[in-house]
Amino acid sequence: MNRNPILLACESVGGQATLARALGVTPAAVSQWVTGVRPIPAERCPAIERATAGAVRCEELRPDVDWGYLRGTGDVESETTLPAFVPTPVDVAERTYVEPVHDDRRAVERRDGDRRVRSEQRRKDRRAVDRRDGRA
Repeated sequence: MNRNPILLACESVGGQATLARALGVTPAAVSQWVTGVRPIPAERCPAIERATAGAVRCEELRPDVDWGYLRGTGDVESETTLPAFVPTPVDVAERTYVEPVHDDRRAVERRDGDRRVRSEQRRKDRRAVDRRDGRA
């Protein structure tokens, strides 16, 4: 059975979100690779191979790229058969992913403070209108 190699990569690391974190991309990007909406960027393939400990190889992810030449294991003649643009692998595994920290308590205080300021301003505006119209 020939399965989608990016699906195998996701399964081997624990899911699409885990693979996205390991690569430093959004889970939506990985989802688009899995569904075929977007092709897997060639520069991400070496990091995927490292994340899966070699279970999924670059050659499986992007068979259209001459990985033998890029790895230095291909023959010299393959140099002439390369396309005009060969993406260079980028070491994305070295990048560290930092989970954003959300302080909900501060957000609630800020929101409540904004409400308080707005309600005080509305009260002042109403008083000014009442004074102007002679109701107060």
